[in-house]
Amino acid sequence: MDTILSEEELIYYAKHILLPGVGAIGQKKLKASRVLVVGAGGLGCPVLQALVGAGVGRVTIVDGDAVTLGNLPRQWLFDANNIGVNKARAAAEILMARNPFIQISAVENPLHEVNAQTLIAEHDLVVDATDELEARYLVDRVCADLDRPWIHGALYRDSGQVCVFWDHCGASYTQLYPEKSQAPDCASAGVLGATASMIGNMQAQEAIKLITGNALPSIGVIRVFNTVNFDLSEMTLPKIRLPALITADLPEDHDYTIGWEQLEQRLSIGEPFRIIDLRSPKAFGEGHFSGAENSSIESILGDLSKFDPSGNCIFYCEEGSLSGLLVNALRSRGLKECFNLQGGYRIRTGSH
Repeated sequence: MDTILSEEELIYYAKHILLPGVGAIGQKKLKASRVLVVGAGGLGCPVLQALVGAGVGRVTIVDGDAVTLGNLPRQWLFDANNIGVNKARAAAEILMARNPFIQISAVENPLHEVNAQTLIAEHDLVVDATDELEARYLVDRVCADLDRPWIHGALYRDSGQVCVFWDHCGASYTQLYPEKSQAPDCASAGVLGATASMIGNMQAQEAIKLITGNALPSIGVIRVFNTVNFDLSEMTLPKIRLPALITADLPEDHDYTIGWEQLEQRLSIGEPFRIIDLRSPKAFGEGHFSGAENSSIESILGDLSKFDPSGNCIFYCEEGSLSGLLVNALRSRGLKECFNLQGGYRIRTGSH
């Protein structure tokens, strides 16, 4: 998959890219990743919404059930119009409209012995959002065979359980529950949508950590969270070996920054520069660099004809992160003389 972020993606994921733990490289890793989500019910709905919103490049949804009226109070991805429709298909159709930059596939059958090997082999990791014990043990076994991590989630009334299993690292569901009779069967228990949403989003966060490497995933750490009193308990499986995180072979963004002193020197000899402030109109009104004009990223990317391909432009935001990403995008589209002000507006606020 092409991991270059388009103009539209730069806008769509701007809030992620501003996070030091994600940035442009992390967003490209998300775009290059492939995640299999088993189940599109109470856990699957928040998991899918979070992963699709995060920009996981390929998401496959596996579910053989149809949406029912009784699903709607806790499976917030669906509404009454989806009743009777296969969950995987309904979820894929809804989510494709929310993020047009990724690939979403629906498998309208449950995970079983025949399809598990192929499906899991085609993905980087698996999210367990099913309440079927047989499917959970199947995921654990096939992921061990194929060296894939998987994120377990389970609900029981007001509590939920989350853990990252990876046999390569010494963590498996079978290690936790060697016999199926020992594993909790929560399929028939009542649950609130709010509880399912919290646990599902915790699973999605673990998946994002595995993909981007922005934090250490909780491999072999079983966390049980009570969503009423917010009590959190945890235990760690013995002899866990922490892994090298999933990475993608991605080109680094180039550094087209220019320091304030260097800019002043070039301005002092009469070199023309168009200076563009990317901050909000309110922030611009409260203070800006002399001669700067205020413009949004959306308006810039929407009409590149406003810029002379051979003209010098310098862009700045508050700290220099978003403007640096914009400069990389503009240079890839032919504007070869644009630069990012190192440190952004904050670097000179003491004297302006």
